[in-house]
Formats: sequence, C-alpha cells, structure tokens
Amino acid sequence: MHHYRREFGDSQLFVLHAGEATTNSKQATPLPAGYTAFGDDVSYERLARALGMGAEIRETTLSENFDFDDYHRRYYKKAITLFAIDPRERLHILTSEHKLKPAPGWTLLSLVEPQEAEQPVSEGATEETYAARPA
Repeated sequence: MHHYRREFGDSQLFVLHAGEATTNSKQATPLPAGYTAFGDDVSYERLARALGMGAEIRETTLSENFDFDDYHRRYYKKAITLFAIDPRERLHILTSEHKLKPAPGWTLLSLVEPQEAEQPVSEGATEETYAARPA
C-alpha cells in the first residue's frame, strides 16, 4: 500500500476492507491511506458474495423521469453503486469520503442482485447488463 502511495499520492488511492465490519466495532480496521472505494459498508467479502450469488454489473443512465432519488429508492440495499460517469464522460469512483449527487445525463455502474437485474427500469432511464464473474 505504501508503495502505491508514493507512486500515485493519497488522492489517487482507493482501498477496500477485506471483510465485513463486526457488530462490536463501528468501523473495520482503519486503512493506511486513500479513499474507501464504494462506501464504508462495501468490502471485498461483500463484492465476492454478491458475484457468487449471480449479481450483475448494470449500467443505468439517469433522466428527468428517473433521477438519482428514484434510482436510490429502487435499488436501496439491492445494489452496490460502484462508478458514475458524468455527461462529459469523466469516471467518478464512489467513495465514503465524497458523496456524489448524479443528475440526469449521468450513467451509474452498479453491482445488482439477481432478482433486481430481471426487473425493467422505469420509463425514461436506459439500462444495460454486463456479465460479471468472480476472479
């Protein structure tokens, strides 16, 4: 980790917790540097479990008829939002340290539970599915 800090700097490092935080602790072991990729509640263990259960990577483009609040209501606890692409095609990695509020025209890339992946998206939003397989 420290090697990459020298190479890229703290502002360009993204880390994952190895496992889920225990119920006795408020947070998993503190990380030495960088941002917590995808949020405090996302760990390598959680991503691997979701993939093992058949979760898929979904691309959802937000619109006036299906905005970020609608997206959050639909996928709350059923998807892990990983990345956002803004209208200028810049990739944003979601972190616990920087909260994004994507607007219409943004595209979200999320790991979605299998039963949610089968349901159609609301009118005005577009969505594509990509195969995701654990390494």
